[in-house]
Amino acid sequence: MTTNATTAPTSAADAADSATPTGPGPAANGVADTVLGPDFGPVVGPIVDEVGRVLAAHLPVIAVTVAVLTAAGIGLVEWLGHRRHRHERAGAQRVRIRPGPRVDPAGAVVFWQHLLGLLPHRWHRRRAGHVVFEYTFTEHGLDISVWLPASVPAGLVAAAARSAWPESGHLLVTVRR
Repeated sequence: MTTNATTAPTSAADAADSATPTGPGPAANGVADTVLGPDFGPVVGPIVDEVGRVLAAHLPVIAVTVAVLTAAGIGLVEWLGHRRHRHERAGAQRVRIRPGPRVDPAGAVVFWQHLLGLLPHRWHRRRAGHVVFEYTFTEHGLDISVWLPASVPAGLVAAAARSAWPESGHLLVTVRR
């Protein structure tokens, strides 16, 4: 004689207890229970499922929209960069500094300190143009040309050179566009 060890549930409460998972395995509301815990899972679970269904149904449209918006954003950034570059190039200036035959080397430190004071705030540096230094050695001595974009005032750079080497009687500073 054989006996069956499993018995049918005797009440509705016993049936509900046997329907809930007791061991490790997927939670009743899937991702919502796993991420948010069992207190929020029943509330958020249906919302997450509905969002997933909508995204799956409209994925091609969403992908094309994201691609078009990304391309438009990149194009806009490039266009603004070229426009800014044209503006900076149109107002570019050159400050030519010709120090005398003998200058104090400490003047270079003073000159750089004054130039650092002219730098724009760090949030604006990305938009500012580049400052370029050109050193030319001729029979007359050293010529230092500082090429400046329109956003950097040439008069202040010339004043920085004059204050760096005040004792040099032969200091020649010219500003050209």
